[in-house]
Amino acid sequence: MRSWIIILLTLASFPCFAQQGYNYFSMAGGLYHPEMLIGEMSLEFGQKYYRMWEVNFDYAHRDRMTTFTIPPTTEEGEPTVGERREIVNSFKGGIIYKPVLFRSRNMMLSFRTGASLGTNTHQFIAGATAGFEFSYTTKQGIVLFLRQKNEVVFWDDDTWRVGGLVGLKVPLN
Repeated sequence: MRSWIIILLTLASFPCFAQQGYNYFSMAGGLYHPEMLIGEMSLEFGQKYYRMWEVNFDYAHRDRMTTFTIPPTTEEGEPTVGERREIVNSFKGGIIYKPVLFRSRNMMLSFRTGASLGTNTHQFIAGATAGFEFSYTTKQGIVLFLRQKNEVVFWDDDTWRVGGLVGLKVPLN
C-alpha cells in the first residue's frame, strides 16, 4: 500500500502539460501563381488544443522574360521591341498563427494567418498571409503536409501571390 502512495505522490509532483510541447522543424517547397518558386524553413511551437505558432523564413525566386519597346529616333523609323530577362529573389521572415479547424487520429486541417517582413532584389517588402494546411502524421512522428498559401506583398511588383507547397515536419522533442 505504501508503494502505491509513493508512486502516486511521485507522479503528482511532476507537472503535466497535455497537448503541449510539440515542436517541429519544417521544410517546404512549391510554386506561386505568378511564375515563382518558393522554399520555406520554419520552427513550430505547439500550444494547448493543437494550436501552433510558427516562425518562418521563406525564399521566392522569379525568373521571367519581359518585353519592352524603344520609341523610334526618327519619324520614318520603326519602334524597337526587345526582351530582357528579369530575375527577382525575395527573402522574408515572419510569424504565423495556426488554429486547428479539424482534427482526427493522425490528420489535421488548420488555418494559417500571419505577417512577414523582408527584402527583394530592389527594396524592403512586407506581407500578410492566410491559407490552409493539411497535415498527416506518420507512426514515427514525422508530419507530411500540403499547404495552400494566399499572400499580399506590399512594395513588390507581384502584389498578390497564390500558391501551394508540399513539405515535411520533423519533431524536435
